[in-house]
Amino acid sequence: MASKQFQPFVPAETEMKEFTFKAVLMGSIFGILFGASTVYLALKAGLTVSASIPIAVLAITLGRRLFKTTILENNIIQTTGMRAKASLRASSSPYRDFFSCPRPKPEII
Repeated sequence: MASKQFQPFVPAETEMKEFTFKAVLMGSIFGILFGASTVYLALKAGLTVSASIPIAVLAITLGRRLFKTTILENNIIQTTGMRAKASLRASSSPYRDFFSCPRPKPEII
């Protein structure tokens, strides 16, 4: 069995934009949008959802069609969006735990 030589999708010699302001801004917007929905779900339903795949799909579809992003910029968008969402989710966890704890009824004297 002959082994095939690995061919990367983007060759090393290629000059392609990767870490751009546009990619970081779009990732931050997606992170805030999905982070806010995660915080709302965490406080309302007591559970959170992953947004990695929806952010990646939106980065590819909107980025390619509207903003002409490269595949490397899409990777930055998805990574930035997930990190922003994760920080918002981490900040909502204590509130979710606080609101889900049973509270004692006040006694009337």
